[in-house]
Amino acid sequence: MSVLVSAFIGLLLTAGLLIAIPGPSVLYIVGQALAFGRRSALYGVLGNTVGSASTGLVVVVGLGYVFTLLPWLQTVMGVLGAVVLFWIGGQYVRQAWRPGALSTKVVEANHGQSFRMGVLIGASNPKVLIMFGTIVPSFMPRADSVALSAPLLMLLLALVPIVTGLVVDTAWAMLAVAGRRFMQGAESRIRLMHCLGGLLMLVMAVWLLVDVLGGYK
Repeated sequence: MSVLVSAFIGLLLTAGLLIAIPGPSVLYIVGQALAFGRRSALYGVLGNTVGSASTGLVVVVGLGYVFTLLPWLQTVMGVLGAVVLFWIGGQYVRQAWRPGALSTKVVEANHGQSFRMGVLIGASNPKVLIMFGTIVPSFMPRADSVALSAPLLMLLLALVPIVTGLVVDTAWAMLAVAGRRFMQGAESRIRLMHCLGGLLMLVMAVWLLVDVLGGYK
């Protein structure tokens, strides 16, 4: 087995384990699935992939020094994401129990909003910096062991967690949707789905805020 193949396999296993552990992105996607269904969850997955890939590629190509020189920038992004998610989660919970706010028909979300929030969450997720800033570089083979340039090799390795994240997040979304289907059919169940989705977003917002402020010391 070549050095490069070994590096890709090792990174794939490591990335899969880290990404599969529920964090801000997974909680957001599950919340979207429970509250609004498959399409909203998948838009959230797509947005999260775009956001995490954007931040990850910036780190990988060597521009991560921006966050080193301006650490408050990452903090601002994280706080903004937490505040917006807290507001959205609160709206879900409030509307779930407001008389006349819901019907027995499943409500569709604003998919554009699901995508945009996914981008923000993916870009500000602390696990993204850990993945692309420390884990991906640690699997990079020595320059004399492969025929590829270092920048190209780093970009190729970066594709592993990006694709893995897309697959794992989609799996989480489908699992949540499957659970959601068991609860469909009555207004009380629909209210419960919205409430659970909102509560997950509230938890994720607090989690994200604690992570961001905890790292800014």
